[in-house]
Amino acid sequence: MSTSWPLVSLGITAAFCRVDRPSPQSSRMKTTLRISVLNDCERVVVGDSSIGKAVFSRLYFQAGTKIARISGTIVDNAVYGSSYCIGLDDGHALEPTPPFRFLNHSCEPNCELINWEGDCPSDCEICLHSLVAIRPGDELTIDYAWTADAAIACSCGSAACRGWIVSLDELSLVQRV
Repeated sequence: MSTSWPLVSLGITAAFCRVDRPSPQSSRMKTTLRISVLNDCERVVVGDSSIGKAVFSRLYFQAGTKIARISGTIVDNAVYGSSYCIGLDDGHALEPTPPFRFLNHSCEPNCELINWEGDCPSDCEICLHSLVAIRPGDELTIDYAWTADAAIACSCGSAACRGWIVSLDELSLVQRV
């Protein structure tokens, strides 16, 4: 018999597999634990959502857990833009690699992006961090918090939807237009 328990503890994600089988030395059952450490990309899966591609959790995460490190290319061109860029300080942007380039916006997100160490852009480490408990199959979302001049209509469908993909601080600027 085999049972798996995905666990998150101390920032290390591992899949524990318990295997019970008869022990050759006695009639009792012998239990063996197999441990596989999962990399950031194995913790999530890209799938389809109502608005396109999305990132879904493959594991349980407690609130306040570092889910993954977001990697990609640092772009220092102020006019550069793509559908996936994450704005950083001083006009720089991070062009994330899959799977995290498919993180969708929600006005009521279950995750946030945190710059864990150093100053961007030279030693930037952007991490995806859970705001609430997350179950396998949950879509991982962040609040894009765009400026009012970049705001577009929101279709996140959350109970707290602002109607616009915009920073809460700049929502009144969009509503005046």
